[in-house]
Amino acid sequence: MTILESYPIHRCVYRNDAFALKELLKDEEIRKRIDELDNHHNSPLHLALMLGHTECVIPLINNGCDIVTANAFGWSPMDEATM
Repeated sequence: MTILESYPIHRCVYRNDAFALKELLKDEEIRKRIDELDNHHNSPLHLALMLGHTECVIPLINNGCDIVTANAFGWSPMDEATM
């Protein structure tokens, strides 16, 4: 598996592709990985907030992503949103 295949949700968020993200999250197996941490220890929600890709935030939240837990560096999604 390549790095691009490893983090499909992160890839959509990084590209700010909300349409592809919504389509991807229709897959039950992919949706189970919604809180997966990438190589930089960020969840897709952390990444969306960090990059200012607000179009991707709502699909993540609507699909049940964790909005409270901090990443490996101790930053919560709220911390990312306010920075």
